[in-house]
Amino acid sequence: MHFVWIGTVLSSIALFAMLAYVLVTLDSVAAPAQQPRLTITVTAYDWWWKVDYDNPDAPAHHLTTANEIRIPAGEPVKIELRSADVIHAFWVPQLAGKTQAIPGVVNEQWIQADHPGIYRGQCSQFCGAQHAHMTFEVVVQTRSDFDTWYVAQVQPAAQSPANGDARAGQQLFIERCAGCHAIRGTNAAGAQAPDLTHLNSRRLIAAGTLVNNEANQLDWIRHAQQIKPDLLMPSIALSDDARELSYLRTLH
Repeated sequence: MHFVWIGTVLSSIALFAMLAYVLVTLDSVAAPAQQPRLTITVTAYDWWWKVDYDNPDAPAHHLTTANEIRIPAGEPVKIELRSADVIHAFWVPQLAGKTQAIPGVVNEQWIQADHPGIYRGQCSQFCGAQHAHMTFEVVVQTRSDFDTWYVAQVQPAAQSPANGDARAGQQLFIERCAGCHAIRGTNAAGAQAPDLTHLNSRRLIAAGTLVNNEANQLDWIRHAQQIKPDLLMPSIALSDDARELSYLRTLH
């Protein structure tokens, strides 16, 4: 009988010690050691991620991109999470735990990467048919490289491309795609799909589904419903020479 009591006491002490350790650890990671200089609002959609860089000191430098989050190495970054439709969950396994994005609610977390690199993120809350293809990347750069990237990203796209095929492609884009997509510097101001202003600066397209190159851009436009069934983007017919694509290739 004494062995039962001894075992119970020792187990209780071990469990309380583990509980204390967990509580101390959770408190230490609840907030970063220093106030984040950068705040990023991430809005989850079926099935992609809108990324807004907030700059209250310089509203003209507000930046919107999609499915790719760039941050400077060695600095904490505040993430504000929203959802435009259903419950999603933001998760970068190598950088932070899971935080839900809930319609009508703003949740917060912070992330920090000590070294430059690429870290894969994923929606971890089942959210529909293409849940598995709702990924993103966190690209971590040195502070100087991040600043260079940011300065380039806030620039608008050229209003009128020099190449004739690109100009024709731009007109077709405005007619067919501008209701959903935005390209800063043009009349395309859609808000229901990714901002494409600097499309070709991204490594992946279709929320991490395809490598971003000319062949995959063409395949994605023509066969979006085959690649990611049930998403809002329709498959779009292009001319045989796909000259419309020449405009997208100017978006760096």
